[in-house]
Amino acid sequence: MEILRANSIVKNYQDANSVLKILRSVNLSVCKADLIAIRGSSGSGKSTLLHILGMLDSPTSGEIHYFDKLVTSKNKELAAFRNKHIGFVFQFHFLLMDFTAIENVAIPMYIAGKSWHKALKEAGELLARIGMHERLNHYPNQLSGGEQQRTAIARALINHPDIVFADEPTGNLDAKHAEEIISLIKGLNEDYGQTFIIATHDQMICNSMNTNYRLEQGVLELVPGMNS
Repeated sequence: MEILRANSIVKNYQDANSVLKILRSVNLSVCKADLIAIRGSSGSGKSTLLHILGMLDSPTSGEIHYFDKLVTSKNKELAAFRNKHIGFVFQFHFLLMDFTAIENVAIPMYIAGKSWHKALKEAGELLARIGMHERLNHYPNQLSGGEQQRTAIARALINHPDIVFADEPTGNLDAKHAEEIISLIKGLNEDYGQTFIIATHDQMICNSMNTNYRLEQGVLELVPGMNS
């Protein structure tokens, strides 16, 4: 089942003297349970592409379709749509420092309209599932970098999104913790059919994904010979 289709995505930035072309007619189709890596160097437009696909930014031109329906920044229910269907994991975990791990994970479900009690219950179960059962009531500054990123992944998953976008999710981690996060992502994909699109410059992550793309000079191309 196709979740997401991007057609001819262009992103330009205009300054006083020139036009900076970030994305050049990008096309992408994403189906349920896809595990996709988009590799590119710093400044290649990976984050911009993820933000556009995840409806955090708008393209200069082109269309984004979710479940065969056009979705744009003009959709009145866009925030609710993102909260229900899309999860985000960033290089910096952006956890709320005054809230515990379980509270950080519960907040998106509470915002979506569930009771705080139900949100905490599901957050606790989700954190336990990913090996954080002993750290539920710890604050972010009491967690290791890997534990903080696990918490951020749980937060992205709490509303059972159709797709999770991860922007350099291991960029601030050492090799050991990076491998743990990638193993977690692969496990969630294999066990629950969770769809992930990961922007990275790390070849190790690309080697672990089912499908690989390269983003270079604004052009997205499938990498042959690395895909199942």
